[in-house]
Amino acid sequence: MSFQPERALSFGSAAKLYDEARPTYPAQFVQWALTDLPDNPKVLDLAAGTGKLTRVLHEYVTDVVAVEPDPGMREQFAAASPNIPILEGKDTSIPLPDSSVDAAFVAQAWHWFDAAAASAEILRVLRPGGVLVIAWNVKDDSIGWVRDYCDLFEIGARASLPRRTPEVAWGVAQQRDFPWSQQRTVEQLVDLALSTSWSLSLPQSARRVVAEKIREQLRALPGAESELELPYITQASRFVAPV
Repeated sequence: MSFQPERALSFGSAAKLYDEARPTYPAQFVQWALTDLPDNPKVLDLAAGTGKLTRVLHEYVTDVVAVEPDPGMREQFAAASPNIPILEGKDTSIPLPDSSVDAAFVAQAWHWFDAAAASAEILRVLRPGGVLVIAWNVKDDSIGWVRDYCDLFEIGARASLPRRTPEVAWGVAQQRDFPWSQQRTVEQLVDLALSTSWSLSLPQSARRVVAEKIREQLRALPGAESELELPYITQASRFVAPV
C-alpha cells in the first residue's frame, strides 16, 4: 500500500469502535519478539493506536512508552490504559532521545509509513543492538467462510497471499508466523469490518449496507447463534540495529 497519511488518520473518529473490535496479539509472538533483550528493557510501541499491542507488551515489560499521531486514538488509549504513557508523535518524528529504547514495535501500521524516513528515525532512538519488530494480524482466509467474509469489505492483505516483507533500510529480517484464533459473535465481526479504514471512508448509508450484508452472511453459518472462531496469523519481522 502506498504512503497515505490522511487515510492513516481516519481511525480517530471511531477510536472506541477500533479498540473494541480489533484483535489483540498472541503471547507467543510477544515472547519471541522480546528474546535476547536486556533485563528490564525500555520498549516503544510506535503508532500504538488505542493500545491493543501496548497492553500485551506491558504484561511482560514494565517500561513501555507509546507514540501515536491521532488525538482520538490517544484519548481512547489514555482511557483504556491510564498507567502507560502515550505521547504525540509519528514515524518520522519520535519524541524520544537518541539511543533511548531497546525495542521498537510497529503493529498494523508500517504500510502507512514513509519507510525510508521511518527506518532512519527508529534507528535513531534504538540503542545499538536493539530491535525493530513489525507485525500484522492477518485473517486466515484459507478457511472458506473467512474468505467470503473478507471479500465483503477487505481488499488485499490476505494470509493466502505471500507474507508481507516490510522495507527497512537496515538489518536483515528474522521472520515468523504465529497462527491463533479469537472467538467472536456475529455483531463483533460486523464491528471488526466497520473498523477498517476502507469502511470508515464510506458514507453512513453505504456502511449500513455493508454491515447488513455481512450480518446476513454470517448468520447463515453453523454456530453463528453463539460465537464463531476467527483464525488469524500474526506475521512478524524482527530487525536488529547495527552495533
